[in-house]
Amino acid sequence: MRKIFATAFLALLLAGCSSDEEPARQDAIDRSVIYGETLVFEAGGYVCDNPFVGELREGENGAQTFVAVHIGECEIYNSSIANARYRITVEPEETVFPNLHMEIGMPYAEFVKAHFQYLRNPGNPIFANATDDGSDHIRYAYHFSDDRLARIVVTFNVSDLGNGGEKKLDDFLAHRYEEDADAPGTWYNAYSPGEATVKATLEGPDYRSILTIESVR
Repeated sequence: MRKIFATAFLALLLAGCSSDEEPARQDAIDRSVIYGETLVFEAGGYVCDNPFVGELREGENGAQTFVAVHIGECEIYNSSIANARYRITVEPEETVFPNLHMEIGMPYAEFVKAHFQYLRNPGNPIFANATDDGSDHIRYAYHFSDDRLARIVVTFNVSDLGNGGEKKLDDFLAHRYEEDADAPGTWYNAYSPGEATVKATLEGPDYRSILTIESVR
């Protein structure tokens, strides 16, 4: 279990500042955790801005534990402690789709610059293979709208995902999204569709499975 010690808490006390004073916002400190891991904040009073990604649970002696519940990003902050702001990135346990780049909303030029080594053409859509060795068992198509990445279409066979491919696919979806109870096979990056910014749908496998990840905003 990793621990974050809010050392700025002691500095605030020694300085004699009142906790009623709102400190100036500072750049967030970046932290990464693997899906299912936890972080302990020994000084309580923290708030998470995205409970879909992580939950804060109360512990002993005022401590709080951050539990990573979905892959994504969130900020943890305590407005009464100077510099107590953390940008938490929850990362997957394993790679299911090699070199799949999921930055919905990323500008076209930035996307090409960041991922050019895997791309087969610089058009719209951009097509890419899963690996840079020419293998095309898993294929990606990146669609752009208003110069930003708006939709990703992945074509594959479950067997392409290796041993336990069905479970890997289930985990890929469940660790990132919540399935819509009213529309099986449709997943959102929020607990309710109205709060989501990204939707995922899975079709097949009649011959090839098709996973579509797209913006809903």
